[in-house]
Amino acid sequence: MKTLLNKFFGVSGGHQVITRVEAERLQLDTQWQDPDLPQKQLEIVKRELAQIKANHKFPAHMQALIDQMKLLALTKPTVLEIGCSSGYYNEILQLAGVDMQYTGCDYSSAFIDLAKQFYPSLPFDVCDATALPYQDQQFDIAISGCCILHILDYPKAIQETARVSKRYAVFSRTPVIHLAPTTYTKKMGYGVPMIEIIFNETELLRFFHAAGLRVIDIITFGKGPHLPGSKESTFSKTYLCEKV
Repeated sequence: MKTLLNKFFGVSGGHQVITRVEAERLQLDTQWQDPDLPQKQLEIVKRELAQIKANHKFPAHMQALIDQMKLLALTKPTVLEIGCSSGYYNEILQLAGVDMQYTGCDYSSAFIDLAKQFYPSLPFDVCDATALPYQDQQFDIAISGCCILHILDYPKAIQETARVSKRYAVFSRTPVIHLAPTTYTKKMGYGVPMIEIIFNETELLRFFHAAGLRVIDIITFGKGPHLPGSKESTFSKTYLCEKV
């Protein structure tokens, strides 16, 4: 299964269904710390940004986040992006006219080094999405950016996203299925073996609820190929949640 971004740029493929036990044994959720990943992703980001500035049009996965941020209509909210990579979504949102006070964090120190290089005036931190170093309700909006699909303890990552949010949480670029159970896959991403979790949507919504979140908007921006070994299609969605 490929997310829409990967489908367009060919950076991900070879998905194989595995068990959670195998994913834990292979430590596939640590692969984003590979020091070569940031430069490989940067080449894609540069092309995307150039196309956006030239055409004044955002890809569907970006437009979904932009639409939900604008739906909230907050005046210069404090925003945390969890799994920020090189911090380029800050630039995307600014180009779209979203005014905010931005903080980024990522599991990879190499990605954060790159983010600080490109956006030296912004705060960036290296941290684990399952143990964020921020205070309760520190940010108006917490964005989990294409993040939980790579985290084995995704229930804890969802809880942490909710904890640091004062009002809203966004889970962007999330691969889901509707009938099959949550499925763990091993794939090659940027030439590195890693995990991609495809969530059963009902189960995912229950984890949102358990974390004290109520879904107020869902944007489906892509239909992917069938789940490996199944006839069921996958979908790419972005979820906007409110604290309850």
